[in-house]
Amino acid sequence: MNLVIREIDKKHVTIGWDPVASAEEYEVFWADADTPGMCYRKMEATKECAYTLKKSTHIPHYIYVEACKGGEVLKKSSLLKTPVHYKLDQQLEKLNRGLIAVKTDKGIYISWRMLLDEVSGYCDTGMTGTDLRWSRTAPIIWMRRARTGMSIQWRRFVRAGRRAPAAR
Repeated sequence: MNLVIREIDKKHVTIGWDPVASAEEYEVFWADADTPGMCYRKMEATKECAYTLKKSTHIPHYIYVEACKGGEVLKKSSLLKTPVHYKLDQQLEKLNRGLIAVKTDKGIYISWRMLLDEVSGYCDTGMTGTDLRWSRTAPIIWMRRARTGMSIQWRRFVRAGRRAPAAR
């Protein structure tokens, strides 16, 4: 079975293939990467010789099809890698160091966004790199939410024995 791209735009790609004699249905499998041990997701079982993958085409997609009869695979197609159809222009902010607060079932989780040069890797518990600690002598910064009037405070972090600039 040879897969071909019939149509592609920003939001979908339609593939097709020639029918396989005595096949009752075709199972379509998809992944967003082709790496060793990748588990492909079964997207659909269809009687048609076409399938439309409704995903953005700014990245390649990996698709294969199995022709089946009575639950048995008669034939498996070769892997189709879709082309990148368009370049996604991401809007990224220039971020500085900052406090992150997320509401959870156990209360408010507070974390600190670090700068790129402060992160050197990762481990099982998160990022590695600069060790940050609370400064007992740094001034306290207060923030007030306009609508609720709720106040929070935090102290500046100290990095390598010197005061780090506060988040903006």
